[in-house]
Amino acid sequence: MNRFPLEIKDNNVMIQIINAPLDKNLVVVWHPWTWKTVAAVHRFVRLYKEGKKVLFLCYNNLLRQWILKVLLNEFKLSEYIKNNVRTLDSFFGKIQRKYYSDEREPKYVNKMSLEEINNLIDYYKTIEQYDAIIIDEWQDFSLEILENLEKLTNHISIFMDKLQIINVFLWHTSIDYEFLEEQKDYRLLFLYKNYRTPRNIYETAFSWFVSENEDLMYTESIISTEWKLDRVKDINIKEIVDDIVKFWETNKWSLWVFLNKIVNVENLYSIMSERLGKSNVRMYTSRDKEEDIDFHNKIIITTFKSAKWLEFDNVIVLITPEDRGLENINKQLFVLSTRTRNNIKFYFLNDNQL
Repeated sequence: MNRFPLEIKDNNVMIQIINAPLDKNLVVVWHPWTWKTVAAVHRFVRLYKEGKKVLFLCYNNLLRQWILKVLLNEFKLSEYIKNNVRTLDSFFGKIQRKYYSDEREPKYVNKMSLEEINNLIDYYKTIEQYDAIIIDEWQDFSLEILENLEKLTNHISIFMDKLQIINVFLWHTSIDYEFLEEQKDYRLLFLYKNYRTPRNIYETAFSWFVSENEDLMYTESIISTEWKLDRVKDINIKEIVDDIVKFWETNKWSLWVFLNKIVNVENLYSIMSERLGKSNVRMYTSRDKEEDIDFHNKIIITTFKSAKWLEFDNVIVLITPEDRGLENINKQLFVLSTRTRNNIKFYFLNDNQL
């Protein structure tokens, strides 16, 4: 992972986003290499330093851990800030613990009815209000959640990419940014500059995996590395392991091995550990903290959902026959394509060998 940019000087749109007034809700969009999360963090810091009470909501715990580390170590904010940076589940878990007098286990948001969500927010708004709420990866939240959060503040800043939905429950129901601009009068800003993925990779991935009725907006790429994107079909797991080992031993790449749907991750982990040594291979889930992970000179085995928001030099995707039948698999493969800075390779297994 690259060091967080503490100053933004070369991107006028990002500066507009960071400094946008609170008189109108804000939606910031476009593709995953444009530093939307960086802009969201800078906006949070600016508002916090102005004395505003700000809530930052994100999708998973690893992203929360990374944001907190940036806020505490880089921006030197107070430890108290931890209460204001939450995943959606932990935020609603906090409200549930206040709302219910018993010690029941808090529900995940996607397990709650709309009536439960409404009741919780209607209760919470009587005891807590925010000057602003910032939501990162909003494409994985629902309109009903947004409309409830609007009860807690006079300003919401949303950061989203409609092509990166990983919440399978929203693939057919997510609300686009045009709706927010036209129906809810949000201020709309686009980020264009590409800070991560070589243009050749994302254009090729877009042509492979994204629907023809979607537009790939031009982005100015600052990446000048050589790139490589390959597809290998009908290959067995032994050949894949041999390939990965060869690349790693030759180049010491910091490889990630993604499985869209893990059938037996322990089996793959065992095979890789035996070939390269346990110290060089790591399984990773979204519950792990970033500081516990060595992102360099390691082969890390993880899943599609756990890979969200992370970026790496090299990415390998294993696709089983079962995966090929999954609904919206092309959306998943496009998201994985955006995780790389240099190389990505898709392996299509010829049977469910994992």
